[in-house]
Amino acid sequence: MERIYIVEDQMIITLDLQHMLEDLGYEVCGISPSYHETLNNIEVVKPDLILLDIFLQGDKTGIDLAHVLNQNYHIPFIFLTSHTDDQTVKIAKETQPRGYLVKPFKLNELYAAIEMAFGRT
Repeated sequence: MERIYIVEDQMIITLDLQHMLEDLGYEVCGISPSYHETLNNIEVVKPDLILLDIFLQGDKTGIDLAHVLNQNYHIPFIFLTSHTDDQTVKIAKETQPRGYLVKPFKLNELYAAIEMAFGRT
């Protein structure tokens, strides 16, 4: 079973996302609302994939975290965001995410994005 870590600072979205993932048969191996908490946890839980909000609590963003994930952990991630402006998409694209899901999304969209990130259809 694939282990997915959620990085999202809005608890209502986090809980909904957790239920969606569990309904799809994935294991939620951790949840964090911030950059620093995520870095403290991912070495321990070793997720297969991270669902990563772009705008987080604190001074660091999901974009900052994405750079660290690429450089130090090589854990794939999918961005979750409600922002589709050119600047946000351009900056996000530079981190080479496995996907970019726009909130609100549906269960089948989440499933498709995750399966594509894992290289399956």
